[in-house]
Amino acid sequence: MHLFFWCQKVHLEDVAMYIVGFLEMLCAYAMAGGSVRASRRLFSCLFSALLHAPMLFFDTTPYGRILNRVADDISCVDRVMPFTVRSVINCVLAGFASMFVVAFTTPWFLVPLPVLALIYYYIQVKCCHLLTKHVNA
Repeated sequence: MHLFFWCQKVHLEDVAMYIVGFLEMLCAYAMAGGSVRASRRLFSCLFSALLHAPMLFFDTTPYGRILNRVADDISCVDRVMPFTVRSVINCVLAGFASMFVVAFTTPWFLVPLPVLALIYYYIQVKCCHLLTKHVNA
C-alpha cells in the first residue's frame, strides 16, 4: 500500500530535471538560430565585399586562396563560435552565482563591491585597449 503512494508521488528532483532539460533545449535552439544568423550575415558581407572588389584583386589573388579564406571564416563561425559563446555565458553566470553566494553568506562583501567592480572594469578596458593597439601595430 505504501509503495503505491510512493510511486504516485511527484519527486522534486524529477521536476527540476525536466525544467533543466527544457531550458537546455531552449538554449540549444537559441544558439543554433544565432549561429545560422551569424553565418548568413558573415557570408552576405563577405560576398558583398567580393562583388565590390576591383578586378585587380582577382587578377593578383588566386581563386583557391579566396575560396579557402571564405570557407575558413564561415567554418570558424559555424564550429567554434557557438562553443565560445556558451563558455562565456557559463563563466559569467558562474561568477554572478559565486558573488551571490558570498554576498548572501557575508553581507559586508557588498560594501567594497562597487569599488572592486570599477577597478575590474578599468583594468579590463585598459588591457583591451593595449591589446588592440598591439594587434593592430
